[in-house]
Amino acid sequence: LPPMDFKAGDKVDLLSLEDGQSHGQIPALPHEFGTVGLINEHQVSIGETTTGGREELQNPQGLLRYDPLMLLALRRSSSAREAIRQIDQLCSTYGYKSTGESLSIADKKEVWLMEIIGKGPGNKGIVWVAARVPDGYLSAHANMSRITTFPLHDPENWLYSPDVIDFAV
Repeated sequence: LPPMDFKAGDKVDLLSLEDGQSHGQIPALPHEFGTVGLINEHQVSIGETTTGGREELQNPQGLLRYDPLMLLALRRSSSAREAIRQIDQLCSTYGYKSTGESLSIADKKEVWLMEIIGKGPGNKGIVWVAARVPDGYLSAHANMSRITTFPLHDPENWLYSPDVIDFAV
């Protein structure tokens, strides 16, 4: 998708990577970055593995499945940290339809592993935690969550939704 400029009131399609079809629309930003597959013009990239999640935490009314969510985050982010913020904001605004995902989000300077789950029917937003992969290390993930415990006071290496503990309790 090429970079694009939009006017007030323009909408963008929620494109599925699986079937190429639009599964709805949301308002466009004034400028959205170009993408090739799951990498954008700023070399931000996102990969995913479905981790599943508790079925009762799926929100059928949510607009965003994992694939349009990843593409939108790339279209709107110039860094991995910005992509994490976009994923949170998009889900809080439009609702998350899937159960659970593990996302690898990288830019030219850092790599993050972000794990997300829904909040249940009628609840917009996601519960999430993101771990920065230390320089010189690698991370692999396949169909299960990797993050189990994390420090609450290390924002250089750990980011999380404000309600991550309250929601778990």
